[in-house]
Amino acid sequence: MGLTEAERAKRYRAKRKEDKGRNEAYKIKQKMRNQKRKKVAVMTAKEHRAIKSSWRKWDQNRRIREKALASVSNTSPVSASESSGNISMEEKVLLTNYSKINERNKKLELKVQILKNKEIELRRRLASKTNQCKSLQQKLKDKALEIRNKISSSNVKDEKLENLSSVSEESSLNH
Repeated sequence: MGLTEAERAKRYRAKRKEDKGRNEAYKIKQKMRNQKRKKVAVMTAKEHRAIKSSWRKWDQNRRIREKALASVSNTSPVSASESSGNISMEEKVLLTNYSKINERNKKLELKVQILKNKEIELRRRLASKTNQCKSLQQKLKDKALEIRNKISSSNVKDEKLENLSSVSEESSLNH
């Protein structure tokens, strides 16, 4: 009992369709795998190790900072590190670095205060200079007004003299 040609063709097409579906699924899976490989390849093993070590260092530094802050509560970092003998070398280094940073911050704050004082002094000087300029301008305006008044009064005197001279000439002509 053999299959007819039509049945064979039907089975063949169904199998091919199934194979095609499998092939497409396989291709999609392969594509996904390749993309994953590419993503992994984007981050090399060296970078991966660097990220891991940076997280490890961050966590380690966090723990050391917490220990240092707990041990230093109200005392200076250097005295705390000297007084307690059970602090590790890394913690001592961090505490000395902490004290150096504090000293540097204090120096910077002092410099900032000095600069603020200089700024205040310069502003005072500027204000006094502007006041001097304003007073000089006022003096100049007063002098200019005084000179104008003198000129106008001298012009009035000249006019009076001219009037007097013309009157005297007329009177001399009349006589």
